[in-house]
Amino acid sequence: MGSSKFDPQSFFRQVESVALHVPVSEIFGLFRRSLDLPGSWAALVTKKSGDLSVVRAGGVVEAADGEDVLFVRVTPVEAVVEEDNVSTRDGFQCRVDVRLRVRLNPERGELLAFRKAVLGSHRVVQAAGIGRYLQPAVRTALARLAAEQDAASLVNGSSSDAVSASMAGAIEGSCFEAGMILEDRPIVTFQSPTLRQVQQTRQQAARRRAEHDANRQLEEAIERAQSRHLDHLTSLLTRLKESAAASPEVELPELMQTFAEHQRGELYEALFASETPASRTQWIVVAAGEELLFFDPIAPDAPVRRLKVTGEAGPVRSVQMADMPDVGPVLLLGAATGVYRWPIDRATPDRIWRVPGAPSVRGGFNAVAVAGDRVFATHSELGLWEWNVDDATTARRRFESMTAGAKTVRHVHFFEGNLYFSTDDRIIRFLASDSEDRPTSIHTGSSATITALCVTSEGLFAGNSKGKILHWLKGCDGAPELLHHGSHRAAESIGQWSSHGVRRLVFTDTSLHVYARVLGDSFVCRYEAGGQTLRRVEIAPDLLVATNDLRDRLICWAPGQPGQPTATIGVSRLCGQSVQDVCLVLRT
Repeated sequence: MGSSKFDPQSFFRQVESVALHVPVSEIFGLFRRSLDLPGSWAALVTKKSGDLSVVRAGGVVEAADGEDVLFVRVTPVEAVVEEDNVSTRDGFQCRVDVRLRVRLNPERGELLAFRKAVLGSHRVVQAAGIGRYLQPAVRTALARLAAEQDAASLVNGSSSDAVSASMAGAIEGSCFEAGMILEDRPIVTFQSPTLRQVQQTRQQAARRRAEHDANRQLEEAIERAQSRHLDHLTSLLTRLKESAAASPEVELPELMQTFAEHQRGELYEALFASETPASRTQWIVVAAGEELLFFDPIAPDAPVRRLKVTGEAGPVRSVQMADMPDVGPVLLLGAATGVYRWPIDRATPDRIWRVPGAPSVRGGFNAVAVAGDRVFATHSELGLWEWNVDDATTARRRFESMTAGAKTVRHVHFFEGNLYFSTDDRIIRFLASDSEDRPTSIHTGSSATITALCVTSEGLFAGNSKGKILHWLKGCDGAPELLHHGSHRAAESIGQWSSHGVRRLVFTDTSLHVYARVLGDSFVCRYEAGGQTLRRVEIAPDLLVATNDLRDRLICWAPGQPGQPTATIGVSRLCGQSVQDVCLVLRT
């Protein structure tokens, strides 16, 4: 008789199982009077007297005087809520997946709340049942969130942090009412076929405009060659223009491959020399000592503005540009023990994010990234830190187990919903929406410390302390492609230019040149500095600015004139301090 009783152990082993409510009589019999719970399951036992008792995970459920038993999984449960036809602010319909993790709280009151709110008259709850219970709260929250934002920002994930945080706030109440705890912020994914069609149409229009611009650039390059009586180059450019007209569906880099290697070099140089910048640089901003120096790139002989940096976070180590919602363009200054936010048009910072109780340090925060409502910054001595944009008291260290004891922690960067940073010879990627320290991938294969990082849609480009330039293809985290050998001195800068479909990787390796390599081809353009060793370079559509090895001056070039700098700025001569970092601010 006892052997025919229901055995819940098979139910416990099913990964989708969440809760089971059964009478004691269905489990226990004459020969079985107790049940050992697995380590991930607890139970709420109702006695015949009406009393309730909780059996903790891994405990023993006794048959004596029992009326019924509610078995519950106490490890996190993953549930998915799907919603169709969610309308965005700009009128697009989206399909939305909300992935969340909840955990049941094995206390008597919470289990009773769960039994009433989620289980009801049902005997079994699976993970899908958790989703169904939370669906009304999710639906209401999605309708409100989508009505406040355009489809593009929701689909491409640029607002994913804010959406995730808002969704968490919206469903925490429903979880609380059912005795559940929300483990992490939900992951909310928007899809819109209609938006995709519109974007494809816009991309086609943009491509046609790019083809028009490319033809114009080719015509200008031909005129330039003709005016200089360069018949051979004129012939090559004319051939390229005819090929572009005959094959409008073929990208310019592919057409270039039909020419011999030495001919491609001439064509690239001619095209880049005639290129019209898409935007212009307004300021060259230099962090030097306790000052920010603003130089006009047209007349850089002396700084136009000089601002003192004397805040409580200490002297400046790095400077970079960001465009923050509700604030506009700002400089983010990595300092000794914190980060300053400095609006471009102000004389003082308007916010400081500090590391509480920071020890005395030699360096400072070397990179800063903004991801939604949070700020992240890397520091080789203090590690990776995170703050809420609007609350400087929320400082917390991230990935301490991976950065403690590291010689370098650098290059925090936000891209397409992910954050990246390097620690020694590895690059760590993790979801910006994940509050836990869980790497999504760890990129390995560099033979030395990572000294420069560029994140693109094609993967990661990085430089290391031996001067090597490496490329990890998207989706690969090992065995990077070696693009450049270097000369055993650090490659401290790397960035990407793109025009007319031609992508150039711009980098330094502490040698006599700034390199601009055409990706997918062997052509390399070298920017010469008259024999000076160059450490770092910043790039804009109309300007390159390199810091020399002594960090006492800056060398500037126009993109199409690699052979001769347009200006040299003697920073140390002007302020008596060496260059810590440089940032190029574009006109708005």
